Amino acid sequence: MVELGRVDIATEVSVLSSYLAMPKKGHMQGAMHIMAYLRVEHNSRLVLDPSYPEVNMAEFHGERD
Repeated sequence: MVELGRVDIATEVSVLSSYLAMPKKGHMQGAMHIMAYLRVEHNSRLVLDPSYPEVNMAEFHGERD
C-alpha cells in the first residue's frame, strides 16, 4: 500500500509556499488557517523550529527588490 501524504492540504500548502519570497499579511493568515485545521486533526503532529535562521547579508547584491 502506498501512502500519498496529506492530500487534503497538499494543494493549499503548495500554493502558500509559492509566496515565500515576498509574503504578505494574508499569507500569514492562510498559514494560520492551515495550522488551525491541522490542530483539529488528532492523527498527526506538527513540529516547528522557533529559532531564527542566520542570514549572511553580504550575499545580497545592491538595493534590489
